[in-house]
Amino acid sequence: SACLVGSEMCIRDRALIMSRPVDSFSNILYLEFAPRDVVWAGWVGDQDPTFDGLQSALDNMFESAWSNYVNFGSDIGGYRSGPGTLGRTKELFTRWFQLGAFTPLMENGGNKEHRPWMFDNTNQTLNTYRTFVDIHYQLIPYFITAASEAYETDASVIKPLAYSVYIPYHSWDFLLWKDILVSPIVINSTTRQVEFPTGNDWIDWWNASLVYKGGDSVVLDVPLSSFPVFHRKGSILPLFVDSTAANHGERRSSGYLTVLVHPNYLNHKFTVRHWKKPSQDLTVTWDRSTFIFQASQHVIPVILLLRSVSCPLKVFDVINDEPILQVFGQDDFYGFSQSSFWCDGNSQVFVSVSDQKNGVWIEIPNPVSYTHLTLPTLYSV
Repeated sequence: SACLVGSEMCIRDRALIMSRPVDSFSNILYLEFAPRDVVWAGWVGDQDPTFDGLQSALDNMFESAWSNYVNFGSDIGGYRSGPGTLGRTKELFTRWFQLGAFTPLMENGGNKEHRPWMFDNTNQTLNTYRTFVDIHYQLIPYFITAASEAYETDASVIKPLAYSVYIPYHSWDFLLWKDILVSPIVINSTTRQVEFPTGNDWIDWWNASLVYKGGDSVVLDVPLSSFPVFHRKGSILPLFVDSTAANHGERRSSGYLTVLVHPNYLNHKFTVRHWKKPSQDLTVTWDRSTFIFQASQHVIPVILLLRSVSCPLKVFDVINDEPILQVFGQDDFYGFSQSSFWCDGNSQVFVSVSDQKNGVWIEIPNPVSYTHLTLPTLYSV
């Protein structure tokens, strides 16, 4: 919620000051407004409810990122009013809220219609909206960690791949902190050409079996129900999952920290920052013979989610010195009182350890990781 400094609302624990980082005049002059230290929920000014307006919002976000503002987003669908009863098209509204889900501030509001159930009579827009809101909430541990580290290092959570907004046809892609690649759709289209950053391979957010090679350029089919997003191979992504959005778990994942990992032959460490709780260290090592995952002891238990790997023959709990049993269904995995692992048939392996009072140490001998695929791909949510 927004507040006035010094008001009663501002002294509540959950109060938030909303302010502008960078805004522009006619997309020519870009100015910094609020001081960096107060912009934890910045919005980048008011835009037209058009795809040109969406591009203008992204330009302002990129300028805000280059000025090292930490957290910001834009008014979904554009704040200003457009023609007709709705004031904006279903296609624009959808592409904008999909973008909003993968920015620190997902804000929906403005003139005329912004309610997702008003854009069709089939609930398509509403159902897609719910999916992307769920994903935004899943990303809370990632957002908190990214924002605290960005603030401490004088950086931004958003890292544009473009060099300047003044260069015609510049890239609209950006990294959400270090490990998530977002490719916004900035015209009314159901295809998108993605140029994957070199130096890493990139895993499709929706389909764990699709891994794209860094440096490749791929044209993807992207229906309105989906959006081109990828995470870096070898990354460690902390998630709060409580729905089936993006196949990262379901409602019974609530209360756990789901740690999404696509292993590669490198060692990785990620320290998760939690709201009003101690930090938690996550470590992944893989020496081509054994995959090892470790998590420090914490009040929030962990579920390990391995992506783009074949179903392992064995999984071992090192701390409790016992094998982890394989179960063969989602209900068995979430309803089982003992440590267990489950292969979902979509190149994903879920692992849960029942006794985590001394932390987590999981070993998997000889896991098989899938290679990249760079064919045109139809996304499905």
